Amino acid sequence: MLERDADESGLSGTGEVVEGVEFWNGQVALTWRSPWTVVSVFPSIELVEQVHCRDSGRIVWLDDEHSPPPPDLSRYDHS
Repeated sequence: MLERDADESGLSGTGEVVEGVEFWNGQVALTWRSPWTVVSVFPSIELVEQVHCRDSGRIVWLDDEHSPPPPDLSRYDHS
């Protein structure tokens, strides 16, 4: 969840403005909690913070363990 205390753009609002998920490979998908329900994909949570957490924004994790271990991909190794 991304929360904001202030809305510098005048578009996204304040409070809980974005829902998201961080995948096992570090990629992050976000969707806005607004009439514009666009889904955006970022290569890392660090980039999400750089882009969306400036000034009054912050990420609030809703679970205790937000970085699951990567899956076992050995079944795909056909070398």
